[in-house]
Amino acid sequence: YYFPTEGQGSGDYSVVRSNDSGRHWVEIARSRMHTTEPSLSFPDAKTGWISGMSVDASTWVLRTDDAGAHWRMLSEHFIQNMQFINSRVGVGSEFDGSSSRFARTLDGGRTWTRDAVPDVKFIDKVFFLTPEIGWIAGTNELSGQLSGRVGIVLRTTDGGHSWKSCRIPVSLGVAD
Repeated sequence: YYFPTEGQGSGDYSVVRSNDSGRHWVEIARSRMHTTEPSLSFPDAKTGWISGMSVDASTWVLRTDDAGAHWRMLSEHFIQNMQFINSRVGVGSEFDGSSSRFARTLDGGRTWTRDAVPDVKFIDKVFFLTPEIGWIAGTNELSGQLSGRVGIVLRTTDGGHSWKSCRIPVSLGVAD
């Protein structure tokens, strides 16, 4: 959406699936959302998760065990950058309105712990190789302007309990 008197707005999203190589698509029930993109994770062909925020601002994590034919609600979180390493361990980030926190589940997405990470105000990317080894990339400010922001990459080898930091000076630019 664009509001001429107010400035730029945002759009609507929904998640769709196909079971015939993309010839036909069906919207997944309860997947319509507003303002922000959904977060998806499929560690295998049958098991997957979707997290998002509904148009009424309610948040959710849904899971499928049959390649998306059926979904069940697991929790009322909006986990961005969600990545499941296996059927029980998942990671991502959750934004509380002022900063991002590292999110982790050990029970397949039913419950999530959220922890602040050093020097990062906004988490933009999360990538894990194993339940213990992973990286987070983000910035020290929420601003869309490069001025004053510092790109930060954090690495963990203990599942997010501790982090080692690498700062990227703004003079080099902040890249996705």
